[in-house]
Amino acid sequence: PLEYEKWMNQMATAMNGHHPEIGIYWQRVVKCAEETYSKYVKDVSFTRTGISPTEKLPQTPIEERIEARLLMMMNSVVPQIVVRQCDDKPDVTCALLLYRTMVHAGPASKEDCTQMMDILTKPRTYELSKLQEAMIQFRYARNRFKKYGHIEPEPSQLFETLKVATSALTAKDHEFAFRFQHY
Repeated sequence: PLEYEKWMNQMATAMNGHHPEIGIYWQRVVKCAEETYSKYVKDVSFTRTGISPTEKLPQTPIEERIEARLLMMMNSVVPQIVVRQCDDKPDVTCALLLYRTMVHAGPASKEDCTQMMDILTKPRTYELSKLQEAMIQFRYARNRFKKYGHIEPEPSQLFETLKVATSALTAKDHEFAFRFQHY
């Protein structure tokens, strides 16, 4: 899942770099796939396997060419297991391929949820050089909890975790410590 998140950021950057129209089209594809994926996550019945994007995104000949080019690019980048899962559909779109990739990357497993909860609730001190990486992990864990519909710990507990994590910085920088205590 973390690799998927990085890949999505790289794809968005690359699509915007090609041409503005391609970037706008890619955003529509991502939005459509994310909306379908949120339906998938919310549906707990056996019918969830039949969920797929229904929007017809290409509306002009230019968008059809963009769709064809993106589909060609995605077929070479997306894991082959995902590509083979799309073989059952007569029309494979970028939104469908992206949606199936999201399903493949999947919501967090129990171990992953436990790890995210540990990041958010277990107070740890970090060396000053590792503090930025810890803050990135903290933000990532919060975003994943929201994305997959899990209940986040209460804010006071999150604040205590951050307070302990930043103790190395507050010990070194007294002005930051003062501001942090009065936040």
